[in-house]
Amino acid sequence: MNKTTGKFSPEIRARPVRLVLEHEGDHPSRWQAILSVAPKTGCSAQTLNERIKKSETDNGRRAGVPSDMAAKLKTAVVTVAGDTVNLASRLQEKAKDLGGELVATREALEAAGGDHAARPGYALAAHVPIRGRSAAAEVWKRTAIA
Repeated sequence: MNKTTGKFSPEIRARPVRLVLEHEGDHPSRWQAILSVAPKTGCSAQTLNERIKKSETDNGRRAGVPSDMAAKLKTAVVTVAGDTVNLASRLQEKAKDLGGELVATREALEAAGGDHAARPGYALAAHVPIRGRSAAAEVWKRTAIA
């Protein structure tokens, strides 16, 4: 938000937009209509062009995120949950204990491709009990850059 956003009411800011859209057909291009209306309304041509695009987005005539949805997204609180997130959090805690800057489960190494036991640069670190899981996770530690 800039210093001038609150200077004029929404109705005053909407007037130049309405004028351009109403008289666009009287000019060879939209930009020419903007250049005609902007000085008469005390608005810069670039600002007026941006307001027109925003108005079109808000009214569904232009692709983009409408202003009301953008405001909701700015204040949205996102919570991520699930087994994968739980496991990643627990592995992050255990990485320091295992002395590795990178640890991965056997399943992750297999998903990355190849035989995890023969994967260069990794060694079995431990079978680590993970809160929230009945079985311990087989954790591998990076020992060298592969």
